[in-house]
Amino acid sequence: MEKEGGQCVIIEDGQPIYLVKRLDDAEEDIEKVNRDLEDLRTNENQETRLTEPEDVMSREVRIEDLPF
Repeated sequence: MEKEGGQCVIIEDGQPIYLVKRLDDAEEDIEKVNRDLEDLRTNENQETRLTEPEDVMSREVRIEDLPF
């Protein structure tokens, strides 16, 4: 595994089933995924804040008679 960069693929019936890798590498991957998820949450929160109305009145639907 050291020669191949610390990873090994286990194949069953001609299909890759498992990926075995060093714990240090797996922990780095998990940290990166967690950072990416946090960035996505931050971006979603920023977009939501920009599109939400500022007051309750702007979210109400009103029906008014039109003058004819």
